[in-house]
Amino acid sequence: MSTNFDIQRRIILKLKLHGLIETGIVAPILLHELTYNDTKLVQGWVRVDVFDNDKPCWHLWCETKEGTELDIIRNITIAVNPGFAHCNTILIREEPKEFEKNDELLEQWKLYKDNPKDFWSSQPKKVQDFRRKIFSQYRTKNM
Repeated sequence: MSTNFDIQRRIILKLKLHGLIETGIVAPILLHELTYNDTKLVQGWVRVDVFDNDKPCWHLWCETKEGTELDIIRNITIAVNPGFAHCNTILIREEPKEFEKNDELLEQWKLYKDNPKDFWSSQPKKVQDFRRKIFSQYRTKNM
């Protein structure tokens, strides 16, 4: 049986292979859907301490029943830019006074919460195909 960390690593490798690294909130949602009984999606903020602008920005990650945070977006960033592993990132649950937001990501998140089927059908065909393929592989081979 694959662990949540194994599934996360495989999603990242497959996203890189298919050229889908920059897909907004797709990665944490996929991780959650593949580990549905073990994780929940958490909406919050992330602060990266190395940037001059230390304003947190809106962020999405998964959390296991045991409370382990699975920040697949951070791990994707490290896969693309290994130096990012040395950056201190802090996940924040309470809304900060000031933060940066991406309206497009927030709209995608609202759509997913309201209707996951509409969210997935609004994604580019390449992303929809990737999701179908990864779910098929997961079901038949347990990734």
